[in-house]
Amino acid sequence: MPVDGLWLNGVWYFGGSSEAVYQRNLRTNDEVVVHLEDAVRAVIIEGRATRHLPRLDEAARLAAASKTKYGYAPPVEAYTSGVWAVSPRRVLAWDSVAEDATRFEFAPAE
Repeated sequence: MPVDGLWLNGVWYFGGSSEAVYQRNLRTNDEVVVHLEDAVRAVIIEGRATRHLPRLDEAARLAAASKTKYGYAPPVEAYTSGVWAVSPRRVLAWDSVAEDATRFEFAPAE
């Protein structure tokens, strides 16, 4: 499911309606794959989505990042009510798959 999101401090955050099919699916299976739109020059991130309640300062940083990226931002309260957070477990990336495909493995967060 294509979903916009924000990278902040090594974590990808996204939200949306709690009634959306992808949100209902995440409550049952939290395994996700995040990728860019470009299939030739790819970055593919595998991980788990967890429901996260940002502190006020973190929510303000998310709102500021949204304003910078999209030109607008939901109110800070939209973030403090909860977002999904994905920390990478594995990342696959390449500019030319036959020449420079790379895999990065990340240790689980403690």
